[in-house]
Amino acid sequence: MSIERIASINGNEVTLEIKGNFDATIYDDFKMAFSDTLGTVKTYEVDLSGVTYMDSTALGFLIMLRDHAGSIHANIKVCNPSEYARNKLKKALFHKIFEITP
Repeated sequence: MSIERIASINGNEVTLEIKGNFDATIYDDFKMAFSDTLGTVKTYEVDLSGVTYMDSTALGFLIMLRDHAGSIHANIKVCNPSEYARNKLKKALFHKIFEITP
């Protein structure tokens, strides 16, 4: 598992690229990846293309990011979810909360 944080040149957008297992074992890394962005980042992208396993904890992490970013006013995109991740997101109805792009 790994999380890579990629910031845009202007600093208004951050991409969190997650690979491997997206579960409770990465709590500290996930939180640290965005904790210092409050007030500076306008758009968050969470790239799930490399996710091979995802549990309900990961869904909670996405809600935690949403709360950090401004709740219903947050601009968060879940990008390129693997087939496994896409199925989990769909079953949890997360397409109603987040923009999910192919």
